[in-house]
Amino acid sequence: MKVYNTKTYTQLWELKTPNMLHSVSFSGDSKFVAAVSMCGTVHIRYAATGIGLKTIITEGVGEFCPTDNNLFATTNGDDLALWNIETAQTKWKIKHGRDDYLEIRNFARFSPDGKTIATVQQDKMPEYSDQESDSDAEEVHEEQTNYVLVVDAANGETKFSLAHLMGYSVYDAAFSPDGGQLACVGSYAVTRGMCALWNMSDGNMICQIRQSSPIRSVAWVDIEVQRREALAMVLHDRLGAGARLRIVDEEVLRMIAYLGK
Repeated sequence: MKVYNTKTYTQLWELKTPNMLHSVSFSGDSKFVAAVSMCGTVHIRYAATGIGLKTIITEGVGEFCPTDNNLFATTNGDDLALWNIETAQTKWKIKHGRDDYLEIRNFARFSPDGKTIATVQQDKMPEYSDQESDSDAEEVHEEQTNYVLVVDAANGETKFSLAHLMGYSVYDAAFSPDGGQLACVGSYAVTRGMCALWNMSDGNMICQIRQSSPIRSVAWVDIEVQRREALAMVLHDRLGAGARLRIVDEEVLRMIAYLGK
């Protein structure tokens, strides 16, 4: 991993690890950066110098709390933990995973105020016998339920368990800037994608946005000129042909929610 100065485009420092890195997270004030390797080691460094601060041994992916640089959440699909990086000890740890399979995508997403964490929770992959037809498999596939678990960052207690009928995969989630909504994206029927928008005050679904390709990631962005919020979704075309970026602004979201009622 290499860290650059975005004003001068010069390299500040480089982190070399024996294992591949698969996620990077900056602290809310950009003082620290955490790089998570494939073996589950979290390397926490000072962002300006690259000097090591702490090393946490875990599994999966992680993200800094946006309001407290000392808090770092990790998940490996089975456990969700909140760490204090000063002591390298967990504040709490809960077992949230279900019997999943290799296609699960792990994530731990903080709300903007740092009070809530969203992570993926997935049902067991259905087993098919040789006698089952393609139509039978498709019916079971459509009934497979995925969850996004929303917990209180203070103690790990569950706020909502949001059920998705999205095939086998929930890939990513993102809180709106005010923390009032949660956008969850993934795929259903293997080759199609869907974004589900949830209300964080009551845990009810606001609307669904379906796409012709799986949606791999999502983020909230500001459209400065129009002074509106929007969802940015990365769609992967079928057969690995490439990726597309789609922007859905708040007026379209309101229209989809209205038509869905």
